[in-house]
Amino acid sequence: MDHQVLKTDDYELVQNYLVNQITAQMHAGANRQSWIRMVKELRPIDREQWARQTGFLFDYTLGRFLCAIQETVPETLSFIQAGSEFLGDFLHAVATQNYATAEGVWNTKNAAQISYDGSLLPSTSELTEQASTVSEILSVQQLLPHLPPEFFPPNFVS
Repeated sequence: MDHQVLKTDDYELVQNYLVNQITAQMHAGANRQSWIRMVKELRPIDREQWARQTGFLFDYTLGRFLCAIQETVPETLSFIQAGSEFLGDFLHAVATQNYATAEGVWNTKNAAQISYDGSLLPSTSELTEQASTVSEILSVQQLLPHLPPEFFPPNFVS
């Protein structure tokens, strides 16, 4: 699957793609520069849509990975959330599956800095910084069992 999937309006397909990208980064133990490079490669594909929709979906999806840490290493999420008011509020909303609150917190964080030049959104910058720390200390295999079930395709019995 290539980056062109980001041009679709099929949010389930886009989210599945983002889950694959994030999983690959986590599996590789990606450092901060690898996360930034990955996002910068994804972002120009859909330009304005990234700042309006896909950027939020990426951050929300990455937030779900960070929240999966709570079940793996509970003290880690408290440490991450203490990083900033945004991280605390956003990850709490993600953990409680409060999409509307998460979107409001995300919009507030990014409102003054939405740009279409390929730079990272402020929210994405903070989340990828945390993800780089997490991906260096936890394996993706430790996190995957704690992700919400909608991240995985249903099993069909034939």
